[in-house]
Formats: sequence, C-alpha cells, structure tokens
Amino acid sequence: MIKPREDDIGKRVIYREPNNYPGRKTEVGILSSFNNQFAFVIYHPGSTPKATRFEDLEWDTSNTSDLLWT
Repeated sequence: MIKPREDDIGKRVIYREPNNYPGRKTEVGILSSFNNQFAFVIYHPGSTPKATRFEDLEWDTSNTSDLLWT
C-alpha cells in the first residue's frame, strides 16, 4: 500500500490485482495525482488516469532506468 505525498507525483507504481491467485493482473504506471480516497495512475501513454485504491498499489523500487513505455 502506498501513502503518497505531493512530491511523489510522477513516480512509478505497481498495481497488483486484489487477492493472490495465479494469473492475477499486474501493471506498472505513473502516479499523476491523488485525493483522500484514490491514487490516479496513468497505465498507458496518452490514456486518462485511472482511480486506483492505495491498498492495490506499491512503489516501483526496481531502480531501473528503463523507459516505462516503449
């Protein structure tokens, strides 16, 4: 679960579909904004940010310099 602050906007996050089952969805995105209830994450270039629950996100700590989208 993330607890974002204003200086976290623009950081990479990882969404993991709730429940731990084989084949669950995992996506990497960019935190674009947040409010008291949701983080708004851009998962694909040019797409509208999607409201995502804080508890379904974690910070991407891979320390990779790879581009998020190719």
